[in-house]
Amino acid sequence: MPDARDIDDLLPACGVKLSLGGTLNDPADPMGKMFFNIPATFAEFEIDLLRTRHP
Repeated sequence: MPDARDIDDLLPACGVKLSLGGTLNDPADPMGKMFFNIPATFAEFEIDLLRTRHP
């Protein structure tokens, strides 16, 4: 998750927009941040599950 947060901070500085379902979302606004953080949260959850299954 820390890497995703670092990337999330860099996106607006580079002028990057997120396209989800054909809608452009600015990662600097609250909706854009949410759309970026949800997949990152699920990825972190999956990694944690793998670690608990295979110590």
